[in-house]
Amino acid sequence: FESYGQRNRDGQVDDLILGTWAHLLADHDYNLQNNRFIDARGIKPGEQTRIRKQGDFDLFGRTLDISLAPNITPEVLVQCAAFSQYELYEEDMVKASEAMRAIVADNAARHVSGTPDYQMLDEQFFSSTFKLVDAHIREGLHAYVAGDANWGGKH
Repeated sequence: FESYGQRNRDGQVDDLILGTWAHLLADHDYNLQNNRFIDARGIKPGEQTRIRKQGDFDLFGRTLDISLAPNITPEVLVQCAAFSQYELYEEDMVKASEAMRAIVADNAARHVSGTPDYQMLDEQFFSSTFKLVDAHIREGLHAYVAGDANWGGKH
């Protein structure tokens, strides 16, 4: 967060930064919980464990009702132009939006109902980690709204 959670040229933290922060926080929490899970069970880290984890994450993702994909509107392009860390090009934003729409369509086509047959992780892992991530994101956003200067770096 310290590297990328900068305010835009108007001094604001815009939706692009908030979304990036939430995504990175989710990645951090899921990976930390995954490492604790494999350590607690004596699972040997390595390529096979990484493949099993990623397969389970992909399968879990298909249990979620994902139906939203971003539209590249003039407002989104204004936020991209204000992103001070590096330049974001409209062409890249359009391609990213197309990729996200493909992910949403694939998720709908291959949606999984009920509890999947995970390779390594389990339903309890995903349930508790999902709740943890949600709580951390909410906590950070509440701190941001309250004006806490350290809102994004608490986790």
